[in-house]
Order: sequence, then structure tokens, then C-alpha cells
Amino acid sequence: MTRWRRGLAGLLLTGALLVAGCSAVVTGEPVAATGRPALATPGARTTPTELSAPTTPTEPTTPTEPTTPTEPTTPTEPTTPTELTDPTAPTARTTPTPRTTPETSGRTVSTAIRPTPATPAPAPMPAVLDVQPLLRSMTAALNDHDRAAFLSHFSSPAVTVAARWWDNMDVIGFDAGSVATYQDQGLRVAPNDAGIADIDYLMAGAHHPSDGADADGTPVIGTSQYQVRVSWQRDGSLKITRWHAVRPAPWDCSCALVATKGSRVVVLSTPAAVGYAEQVAQAADTAIDFQRRLFVGSKVALTPLSGAVIFATDRATEIQKWFRATTDKLSDVTGIALAYVRDLTIAFGDDRPVDREVGSSRLAVGPMASGLLPSVLVHELTHYRFFALPLDRQHLTNDPALAEGVAQYVTELYFGSSAAQVATGAPVADLGTYRLVMTPARLEKLFTGAPPTAAQMRDGSADELNFWYVIAASVFVYLGEKYSVATALKIAECGYTGREAFACAADATGGSAKSLQSSWADWVRRSYG
Repeated sequence: MTRWRRGLAGLLLTGALLVAGCSAVVTGEPVAATGRPALATPGARTTPTELSAPTTPTEPTTPTEPTTPTEPTTPTEPTTPTELTDPTAPTARTTPTPRTTPETSGRTVSTAIRPTPATPAPAPMPAVLDVQPLLRSMTAALNDHDRAAFLSHFSSPAVTVAARWWDNMDVIGFDAGSVATYQDQGLRVAPNDAGIADIDYLMAGAHHPSDGADADGTPVIGTSQYQVRVSWQRDGSLKITRWHAVRPAPWDCSCALVATKGSRVVVLSTPAAVGYAEQVAQAADTAIDFQRRLFVGSKVALTPLSGAVIFATDRATEIQKWFRATTDKLSDVTGIALAYVRDLTIAFGDDRPVDREVGSSRLAVGPMASGLLPSVLVHELTHYRFFALPLDRQHLTNDPALAEGVAQYVTELYFGSSAAQVATGAPVADLGTYRLVMTPARLEKLFTGAPPTAAQMRDGSADELNFWYVIAASVFVYLGEKYSVATALKIAECGYTGREAFACAADATGGSAKSLQSSWADWVRRSYG
């Protein structure tokens, strides 16, 4: 299933919280011929005793002998029968008039109609429906970019919803796609008496070129969940009659998205928010360029992002509803009016391995990020990069302190470093920006010498949350200063496999996890106290 990741997009000097949420075939019996004139045997030739010969307009001619097939007469007008045997007589039958055409001149053609063979009765409805052929056909349509083929699997009213889904995905610019049940479960469903069955965990999505591929070179296709209803057809096929997004994504809207393209990103919005989308695209290009220069200059092993897919809105209520169940209350959504990264579940079709769940990510940017866009996007695109780790190395961490800490660390490098420092591999973290939340009194009260817990990263006042975000970042600031930026990010990458940061640090540096944590705690008190 999909998971939420929370992220700090930025902090205001006023102390206001800017925590980004994570980050019918008709059949019947043959009709009997009783009561109808009997049909001539196909291909039977006529004789002059049954039908008169062809006539000319000036003088009828009645032949006294049969016409031989070696020299057929070419009539100038259609043959007209002059006498027919009574069709009701039990011993006499009529024979259809032969005719010749320009295409068949020289031979007699019967107009007799062949009896229509009986249509086989359809197979009975099975007790269990196999939906895999349907899903594979839909996947093939996505990969072939064949809209008509994709929509052919839907009937009203679902076809309208599916067409909108396709068109919005098309605006994003997809080059592959997948439709599958979650981890290939529930591929066989039992229909009711009307031939209807539900699929609760259908995962569907599309691949953007920037999403990359897994270790085997297979495109990573992030998906979201849909509840689908299928209807068995008398020809044995299935039609989708309901297509419902469980947690509606921006592309599930009852709207037509438009794309604003930057040099590295594509930003999707409604037509009304295009102006804001243009600002987001410009800032996102700046953020990705910084990430690329930082990784190259500091010789970071990770490959920087080549691009991203972003959704922008200038309405806070809209970003709060994205990726949320329709039953959720907006009051349950905290701190996501700024920006967040949503990781999408990988679609495991065709028996692919299922030991990794994260697929690709999408970034959502709300109106509160306006004015802070570059730093917000540096933070969020760090999440975006780590969520894109190859599936054979990543086990999407459940530790918010690690995920938010590394994202905030890169943000502090953005604030504190000149272009030259970044280019030469000597970036500097700006600690002064957060002095309003990192007060000596708060440090004395809250800090115990350990990284923040998940509860501390989630609960508390705005100032307390901001405090813990900076403490989480300080782990990587310390490791970056003691060793290098490349080492700090390598440790973060290790942490994304589910391990603790200082255990990863011990492996990377040859030290002791306990002593490294103790040295970090002393450094925090000196640097922020």
C-alpha cells in the first residue's frame, strides 16, 4: 500500500511552522422454413420448361430447345419468368431466375440464399472471473499509447472517468504504464448472479521519463489505488463499469490539467493556476540544478535528479485533499499546505518481485510555498531523490528523523554555500537561519543527546516541531563536517534501508555507533547552545 512521508520544506524566521507533509450477442434457435417457398438448391441450373428464355424488346422468342452452356445467350434485359409453378402445390417448387452480370457474363449465377447456420449458444457464466487478461490488455494499451484500446475496456459511466484519467496522464507525458492488482493478489473474483464483481486493490499508473528504471532496466511505474467494478459479458469478456480513486490524486480530478514545462521539470495545474505553476517550474529548475552541482562537486555516489513531476495549486484546500481518502477530515491534515512528496506504490504485474513497495514519487506544491519556493523545493526534491533509490537497495525508511534530517541538511547547504563552494566540494551549512527556534533554553529543555523520535517529529507546537527538524538535520551537518558531504549522504542512503543513522555511520567510518552519537551530542550543544 502507499505510505505518507512528511517533510520540512522550510522555516520562517518568525517561528511559524512550515512543515510539509510528506513528504449483447443475441442468439436463438434457427427459424424453420415451414410456410415459405422452398429454396432452390444452390448452383442448380434452370431449364426452359421451368422459365421462359430471355426476351428482346421487339419480338419475344420462345426457344424450343434448351440453351446449351457452351454458347450462353447474353440478354439485354433481365430474364422475366412467364410462368411459375403454384408455390402451394405439394409436388412443384419454384426455381429462382438465373441472371448474368458484366462480371459474370458467360455463366449462370444462382440467386439462391444459403441457410444461415445456427449461432452456438454462449458459454455459461463462470463461477470465478479471471481479471488478469483484462489488466494485461489495459497495460498493453498504455505501453502502446493506444487511447481507444484502453477505453474499449470500459462502459458507461466509467468510460467518462477513464477518459479523463487517460487525458490527464497524457498531459504529464507518459511513455509506459501498468494496471495490476496489488502484488498480483485478487486476480480471480467471484461474480454475483448478474455477472458483477468488485476489485478493491487495483493499482494503475504511468511512467514519466524522469522516473527512471529499476536494477533490471524495467521502468519504475508508480501507481495509485482504485476500486473497480467489472461486468461479465456474454462473449466471455469483462467490461469495467466503475472506476473509483481511493485516494484521489491530482490526475483523478474532474478537470483537464495543463502542463507548464521547465528545463528539467513538468508542472501540472488547472488552467486557473498556470501563473503559479510557472513560478514553481522556475524554482524547481533552480533546485535541481543546485542538487546536481552539489552531488557532482562533492563527489556524491548518488546520481542527481534529471527531472521531476510536480503538481501546483494556489488553493490550500486543494493540496490538502490530494492523495487523501474522501472520508478524511481536513482537520486531520496537518502542515501540508506548503509542499510534500507523495511516494507511489509500485505496480507488481506479471509476477515481478514484491519485496519493495515504493515506486516513483510526485511532488505537490501549495500556495504557502510562494515566496519560499527555491528552498522549499530544494528540501522536497531531496526527498524526491531518495524516494527514487533503486528498488533493490531501498526499503523506504519509516524513520522521519532520518528522512527529514537529510532533506533539511541539503537545504541548509543551499542557504549557506556560494556557487564556488558548491562547485569545489566545500559547501557550508547555514546554522544561523534557525536561531529563533534553536535557543539555548529550548536546547536545554528538550535535547537529551539522541536523535528525535517519530513522535517528536510529529507532535508538539510549531516551535517544537521546527526545533526537532533542525536537530534531525544536525546529525548530517555534523557527519558532513567531520567527514564529507559525500559520506553524510552515503549514510543517509544506508538509513533508507531501515537502519539507524549512527549504525550506518559506524559502518561508513569504521567507528563506534555509540561514540559517534556521543560526539555528535557534544557538537550540538557547542554549535547551538
